[in-house]
Amino acid sequence: MEIKLDSSYKGTRILFKETAKKKRQLLNDMIDILYQYGYEEMMIPVIQLSSTFASKVGEENNNMMYNFTDRGNRNLCLAPEYTAVVQQMATGLYKYTKDVKIFYIGECFRGENPQAGRYRQFTQFGVEVLNPSKSYIGEMMIIATKLTELVTKNYELNSDATRGLDYYKQGKGFEIACPDLGSSKQICGGGEYEGGIGFAMGVDRMLVLGIKENTNLWDGINKRWILVGDKYSFNDKIYRVEKVGNTFHLLDKNDASEFTQLGNIFEGNNIDIKYLGNV
Repeated sequence: MEIKLDSSYKGTRILFKETAKKKRQLLNDMIDILYQYGYEEMMIPVIQLSSTFASKVGEENNNMMYNFTDRGNRNLCLAPEYTAVVQQMATGLYKYTKDVKIFYIGECFRGENPQAGRYRQFTQFGVEVLNPSKSYIGEMMIIATKLTELVTKNYELNSDATRGLDYYKQGKGFEIACPDLGSSKQICGGGEYEGGIGFAMGVDRMLVLGIKENTNLWDGINKRWILVGDKYSFNDKIYRVEKVGNTFHLLDKNDASEFTQLGNIFEGNNIDIKYLGNV
């Protein structure tokens, strides 16, 4: 549920009970996928120098930034996004370090016109590789689609999108859109920039999808896709299963031996299982 107070700023939300629980579970599921690919979490401050985003976020977003001056007369802002911050690390702190794989979860602020899936404060899930020594575009799109499939199977991947942010090379990148969200259908965007490659997901839009499709929680729907991965080598396999109580039964009988050791969801034998979505 969402709590609305007379004192609440338009375009912000107080999440409580099941809605807060679903958002927390979604974030945890997303984090698990990034850990499997060898990424480490970075926590970035929400207050930034306004100059960090000058000529970086595009004219439209620049006009929607929340700028203010502190008591030291420094020009600051509430972060509208975080790739510009990460890019500074790629060309500074990690200039001579290759393949720095990070992800982050941050609150972003833009003076949007509030509507379903579009808020003035929203949660961004970002994935970046700093100073890559090889092409990561394929891996980026695979991870992005796995994250998307946590909440829906109905999405469109555009691998040759024109991006509105100025730091992307040739202004090009990739995007994922979900038609079920209507006009605010983009949930992911990314591409290559000087010093790295990355993408960001709109968690609040993902949450809208998850609630619409009743995904992320087991309530009411028992047939699922799950990801099975060895805790040590992460040799991922995907199966269709049906959940009865806390026990999973294969719907596809091939490789049944893989599941005889699982039994209870909480008692795997050196096995992690992770829900991906509906059958």
